[in-house]
Amino acid sequence: RPAPRRNEHRTGLRTRAGLFYNQRNKWLKTEARDCAVKGAVRKRAEFLRCIAAPDKCGRKDYIQMWKEKLAEIAQEKSLYEETVNAGASEDEIRLLCGEMEKELQHGLPDGYAGFLDTVNGLEFNGFILYGIDPFLLSSEPQQQISGLIDNNKIWYENEWQRKFVFLGESSISWYVFDTEKRSYCELDRPSGDVVSVFRDAEDMLEHVLSDALM
Repeated sequence: RPAPRRNEHRTGLRTRAGLFYNQRNKWLKTEARDCAVKGAVRKRAEFLRCIAAPDKCGRKDYIQMWKEKLAEIAQEKSLYEETVNAGASEDEIRLLCGEMEKELQHGLPDGYAGFLDTVNGLEFNGFILYGIDPFLLSSEPQQQISGLIDNNKIWYENEWQRKFVFLGESSISWYVFDTEKRSYCELDRPSGDVVSVFRDAEDMLEHVLSDALM
């Protein structure tokens, strides 16, 4: 039997590679959908808890929840001799606010300042929450920081995105503060469609950290 021609061999390789990438993309979409379903179930459970006991479902609960999730992440990192960043100082947060006004024409959302006060940026399991840019810090952080100003400059290359303050990202989402509607949102990446609107910064942080721990 004659050997296949070289072009036919290459075509066969490309076909197999195409099938592999199609299968991989289907798997990634399935994983993303499963994560979204889990998140929706968790959100509904929290919603039902609030209906049953509204006096026990205040802002302090969300603050406590995201800090508990952060503690879990810190514990997991410690298994690999890694640490999370310490919180930023008041002077560093003040410098960031001034630099944001100058570079982005937006201020730092109040709710996110509380996060930076606790941990100056975080990266875990593909989820990133931006921190204060290294050039504004007085000392080197324990973990590499994705700077809030530098990343917003990248996303602001698209004019329509300039109404947002980008606070973090994952492979399929952006986490932002909408300066027009004064709300914290999750946007689909890259379409920019709104996926979720959060009650406040603490609710958004709890959502991001919970998904990172899945």
